[in-house]
Amino acid sequence: MKLSSLLEPDRIFFDVKGNNREEVYADLVEKLLECKTFTEKSCDELVSEIIEREDITSIPYEKHFAFPHLRLDVLNDLHIAIGILEKPLKLKAEDITETKMIIMFFISTTTSQIYLMALSAFTKFLIKNNNTEKLVNSGSPEEFIAVLNDEKIEVKHTITAEDIMLKEYSYVYENDRITKVLDIFAVERKLILPVIDKNHLLVGQIDSFDLVKKSIPKYMLLLENHQFLTSFEPFENIIKDETSTFVKDYISEPEMIIDPETPLVQLTLLLVKKTLKNLFVVKDGKLLGIVTMQEIINNVLRG
Repeated sequence: MKLSSLLEPDRIFFDVKGNNREEVYADLVEKLLECKTFTEKSCDELVSEIIEREDITSIPYEKHFAFPHLRLDVLNDLHIAIGILEKPLKLKAEDITETKMIIMFFISTTTSQIYLMALSAFTKFLIKNNNTEKLVNSGSPEEFIAVLNDEKIEVKHTITAEDIMLKEYSYVYENDRITKVLDIFAVERKLILPVIDKNHLLVGQIDSFDLVKKSIPKYMLLLENHQFLTSFEPFENIIKDETSTFVKDYISEPEMIIDPETPLVQLTLLLVKKTLKNLFVVKDGKLLGIVTMQEIINNVLRG
């Protein structure tokens, strides 16, 4: 299916104004409601709910485009509004670039899949080759759609790992000290980190459970009754050796490697049935991303 088939020319606006996020979103929503009434909620209510949801996920926008969205139970369809800003604007403090184009989604309970696939198609196109500028400078709704058609931008038929995976993630090298690993575990609340080489090829993982387990004396592991144990010895060992031991001393095989085209239902079953914590998305040996249950919750259940 062509991405352009989801768009309506009268919902693509080249004159969106505002000096901040609230004003820009309000202008775009007002323009949309003028051409299509799909909810009894006011513009102010919709904008407030969009911003509330956006602040919960707190995803920084980059590459000059933003994709705010809102799920409404009363909707029966997916509604998309495109807004080209008259003046580029940093919408949120954590944003990496100023936004020039907004792709705003209003999602029904039955259109989550098509929303994710449309978002994926837009994102793949816009992050490459200055494509955001092509759409921003297209000049009219008809030309906007023509750009997408000329580039043959298609929407996939199913959600896959590459659509929901975490693309920005921490990793370590085999020769990194355990101090670095513990710092990342603590700051980012991670339990597993991928281990890669200088070419970004996945060589293994380091698991917090393995790290702690290897520091526990074997006699403790053999005991059936742990109630009398009070020793701090395992933790003393880790703290004492963290600057002199390395990732390669604790590296293990990845829990599970999957292809970027692995369907959502398959990777979900892998996580659930095998009680895995991480799925590493790999192509030609290169680590592309990570999928955990958190990505499924964020992108599918609360996307």
